[in-house]
Amino acid sequence: MNGRERPSRRLSDSGIFNKSLKELQLRQEFTSLQSEMTGQMDSLRSPISGLYHNWKNFSGDNSGYSLIPDTAYGMLGELIGFQTGKRTREDTTSRLALTLSSLESLNNVSYAGFFPTACETDTAEPIINDLKIAAVDNVHLFLANIAIGKILPELREGTEKINSNMNFSFFLDETKGLLHGVFDLNTNKFYDYHDGALASETRLAAYAYMVQTGDYGYYNRLLRDIPSEYTDKDLDHREVRMLKHKPPYQTNGGNLFEDAMPTLFFSEELISSDWRLQHIEMIRAEREYAKRYSNGLWGHMPADNPGIGDYEYVVAGIPELAANSAHIESNVISPYASLLVTQISPDKVCRNLRRFKQSYPDIHEHGRGFYDSVNVGMGKVSRRYLAINVGTGLVAVNNYLGNDFIRNLTSEFFEPILSTIAAGSLAH
Repeated sequence: MNGRERPSRRLSDSGIFNKSLKELQLRQEFTSLQSEMTGQMDSLRSPISGLYHNWKNFSGDNSGYSLIPDTAYGMLGELIGFQTGKRTREDTTSRLALTLSSLESLNNVSYAGFFPTACETDTAEPIINDLKIAAVDNVHLFLANIAIGKILPELREGTEKINSNMNFSFFLDETKGLLHGVFDLNTNKFYDYHDGALASETRLAAYAYMVQTGDYGYYNRLLRDIPSEYTDKDLDHREVRMLKHKPPYQTNGGNLFEDAMPTLFFSEELISSDWRLQHIEMIRAEREYAKRYSNGLWGHMPADNPGIGDYEYVVAGIPELAANSAHIESNVISPYASLLVTQISPDKVCRNLRRFKQSYPDIHEHGRGFYDSVNVGMGKVSRRYLAINVGTGLVAVNNYLGNDFIRNLTSEFFEPILSTIAAGSLAH
């Protein structure tokens, strides 16, 4: 071996070492965050019912009510606690059995096997003045039950009893060929809108419908671009309509949640080059917008708006990318939004979280985790955290750290439609 070979080898070894060191640092930071989010989800759980409060604030007050997705992600959090060794099998099974029992009680007022969106957390009593069932709310519970049944077969009878009654064709409007979004239990009528956008969290319910019915052509009926008659634009946002990066599929609210949340349950970006381009361009658009308008912080999703007076849950998004820009809040940025794309761009997500801590130290408490959001226009930080945002962030981070733990439990369900998605074209 001559001397000239050694520097080359050392440089190569150094590159591998630096890459491994960077990966190790990322994993350490995400592991700490995963532990904090597991604790947050646990603090949202009612020990009486096993259901999960919608929110909790810095002083320990909670919402007193629960939405079906809140409990669905609480259940997935229990599985993650078991998988990471924070909870024993016996404890996990006992806690989830209580949750399933409360859901069975709530199911007494369900319709067509679907659960009303909101209930009292401790009693599992439905909130009478808000009796409605939503396809997208229930699909989160449907997928959580699939995951639980695979890891804990002793609970499979309960999870399958719930899932066997959920037939998403109930929501189909045969005239329009699209799923209705919501059925009002007080009037026994569907709301006058459909879950028609492809780049939306509602595509999870569409995927479940496709698997259950074999109506694979439904994928091509979903809208890639949202027609102007279904939009409500705010023309005052003209000044931001110069983004270089724009995802090919349009979303209602121009945010990461609509775009990326379904990737928690199976890897669209690996199945379809179209979806990979969609997600990458959405991340680039978020970062480009952040450099111009939000002090470099990126990540829009439905979140708390701590701007004025009492908290308000708003659809936060990028105006230029939103089909309904008149109804979004562009100043609200959430660290949990960027967590949704941890598997796609972990280094960029980690840098974004560090920037949150540096720019707004009050948004994070060591050992307790991130609060929900910041209004960058007013410089105000939310002092609450929300179950749905913590829960989706937890699943995303765990998929990165745990070799697709949740994805591996749910992706088999989607196998019948993978070839349809892989064959999808941006030209539709």
